[in-house]
Amino acid sequence: MRLTFHAVLVGATIAWAMWVAPPAWAQDPAKQPHPQATPPPAEEKKAAPQEKKAPAPPTEPVTPSPNDVTQQLEEAKRKHAGIIENDPISRLGSLWRELDEKLEESIGLDLGLAYTILYQRATEARGPRDAAGGDLDFFGTWRLLGDEEGDNVGKIGFFTETRHSYTSISPAELKDSIGSLWKTTDGFDTQDFSLTQLWWQQDLFHNRLAFRIGKIDQGNLINTNRLKSDDLFFVNQAFSGNPALPFPGTGLGAAVFGIPVEPLYILASFGDANGDKTKAGFDTFFDDAEYIAAVEVGLRPLFEKIWRGNYRFTFWHIDEREKKGIPSGEGVALSFDQEITQHVMALLRYGYADDGGTDVRHILSGGVAIKDPFGTTDDLLGVGLAWGEPQDRALRDQYVAEAFYRVQVTPNIQPKRFTASRSLRIFSSPPAIK
Repeated sequence: MRLTFHAVLVGATIAWAMWVAPPAWAQDPAKQPHPQATPPPAEEKKAAPQEKKAPAPPTEPVTPSPNDVTQQLEEAKRKHAGIIENDPISRLGSLWRELDEKLEESIGLDLGLAYTILYQRATEARGPRDAAGGDLDFFGTWRLLGDEEGDNVGKIGFFTETRHSYTSISPAELKDSIGSLWKTTDGFDTQDFSLTQLWWQQDLFHNRLAFRIGKIDQGNLINTNRLKSDDLFFVNQAFSGNPALPFPGTGLGAAVFGIPVEPLYILASFGDANGDKTKAGFDTFFDDAEYIAAVEVGLRPLFEKIWRGNYRFTFWHIDEREKKGIPSGEGVALSFDQEITQHVMALLRYGYADDGGTDVRHILSGGVAIKDPFGTTDDLLGVGLAWGEPQDRALRDQYVAEAFYRVQVTPNIQPKRFTASRSLRIFSSPPAIK
């Protein structure tokens, strides 16, 4: 099954890429039909100079998750108003932007730095109720080919991070205390400083075809949406991730994505099923030879009256991981986000997993985000509902409701978050507490 699936995936990807790419050869002049002779004009006239056609503008590339390196750099460049004009790091932020602009203009190096703190408290728990942690990220891209505003850009991307806990458990571990089927946040575990991503991305044919290869995070490329970030939007993993997708940590792999015709795009990814973001991963990729692969077909319609939409249909397979005793699996996932107005966006996601090591068999989530709900620039209000069915039918289904309000207090500080989340526990019997 593994070899068959991978052979079909690779063959389909190569055939599709050849279809997208324009032909590089010209027709044989000897085989061209000779035009019929025509009588000379009665009076010679000077031909009007032909206007040169402007080159076609680059196609809008497929947008990855807000957590991707490229999107975090874009977010860092946005200037926010804030209720208070200055903050303790305003001067430092200005110096950083000036340095970043000089580096980008001179050598194509674009850098970003972010620190996020999350605190969560459970009203009921069978273990610790409080969980707080911090996430320090340093990331960037280095453009080595192409112009900043042009196409056919080639660049290196990297992401480093360290995560730590301020309490006895991290926010990622709070799920065990409250008996949740999935995590109360998609990140915020504990981790030593590590180079978690290092890849090369090459754009081709006016952004109609691109590939990324190296140590990559497939979760930032496959089945994403414009609200998929526990740093910026919803916190609970039902909205900031997809618990039915068994993506491992970042590992060696590759992704190819392109746009054969608007508004259609196709994305295929392949990577190490035992990926560990704190390790290089050459041993598991080549020695264990257990992989996860996914193909996504997406539509990006731009409606005249209801703005941009993104509709993603994802199919995935993961091999059995023999050393860990985790069975193989496959599934499907849908992710839709649609702008209703200039300030309102709707979200709908679904995931199904036939094993593969995930605890979730079905999950359905939806929500709405409203920008500047009370006229305050850069504030955001979000409300979401989710339902999940476990693989183990001895457990009950789980329901989650989350509401958040993100406040742009200063140009550099967003304390989102007055967030409220209600999760019904799923234990059929009391869990064992270590």
